[in-house]
Amino acid sequence: MCGAYVISRLAVLLAAQVPVWLHRGSVYLSLTSWDSGYYGAIATHGYGNGPVTFATRRWAFFPAWPILLRVAHWTVGGSWQRNGIALAFLLGLAGAIAIWFAVAAVMGPVAADRTAVIFAFLPGSVALSMPYTESLFVTCGALCLYALHRRWWIVAGCSAAIAGATRFPGMVLFVCCAIAAAAAVREQRSWRPLMAPLLAPLGLVAFLVKQREATGTPFAFLRAQHYWGGTDVGIVTTIRDVLFSRTRFAAPLPLLIVLAVVMLLAGIVAMAFRNDVPTVWWVYTLGLAAMSASVHSGLSLPRYVLPIFPAYACLAARLSGRVYAALVAICAAVMMLSAVLIFTASPVRFAP
Repeated sequence: MCGAYVISRLAVLLAAQVPVWLHRGSVYLSLTSWDSGYYGAIATHGYGNGPVTFATRRWAFFPAWPILLRVAHWTVGGSWQRNGIALAFLLGLAGAIAIWFAVAAVMGPVAADRTAVIFAFLPGSVALSMPYTESLFVTCGALCLYALHRRWWIVAGCSAAIAGATRFPGMVLFVCCAIAAAAAVREQRSWRPLMAPLLAPLGLVAFLVKQREATGTPFAFLRAQHYWGGTDVGIVTTIRDVLFSRTRFAAPLPLLIVLAVVMLLAGIVAMAFRNDVPTVWWVYTLGLAAMSASVHSGLSLPRYVLPIFPAYACLAARLSGRVYAALVAICAAVMMLSAVLIFTASPVRFAP
């Protein structure tokens, strides 16, 4: 499992060489391109004060990942770019391990092996090599579900709290903690399980308080979405981009989106045919799937469905050996294509 993850990261690193061959920068620049610059700006300079404007649109990005970048700088020094790439790799590996344990606890080690390999080669896993939030969010989500299964209530609550401060969809884990805790309270006649739902919202609440103090509204992140096309309906925008976009992404974009959506839907169908799927897996899967449908860019969809490992676990468990191997090969090929597109697209970097 760890070997598959390392191989997938080496493949992405190879794709990052393409801009170098085309004389368009460096591998280092490729891996820290696109939204990475905004996380770096927050880690270095903060969000800024006053009403949300185009200049302070970085309020749309949640604080857990920039805080982690800042802590890494305080601890080991170096630039946010170097630390971000290293943290993304390490946390992506931690996420793969957490997924393995979460799946193995419910479905056994064979399904866990398959799920971890598929996770490593999904098209959206390109973000696991970049200073993006995916590696941290995946780790927190898988650790939270595993902790709920083991009834480690404080671990589950803390994981959900960090996820809620990492991305808005982390609020799905609040519901998972509440459902699991309610069932445990009825069964154990103890109030200790309530630690999970009490801790879970703290990350998001802290961010809301910070926004209120700095901008005058606790929902600055929602206002900032206006400057990122947040007034569009995500799924409508995605269909429009696929059918009518004339950008560099137009030709292969349907392939990336279709593969992500088909695998997710197939996984959800596979979940419906199993009797051992925990309730919190259903809440987590359907909640994140619904939020993924609201993304404002079709190219973001593959990485937004990346954390929904319960669906991939159930799908992987139903496939024959040959079909599973073919699926991994297809995912790996599309992942490489996705990486090449992302790293060669212009502009290479958004100015924070």
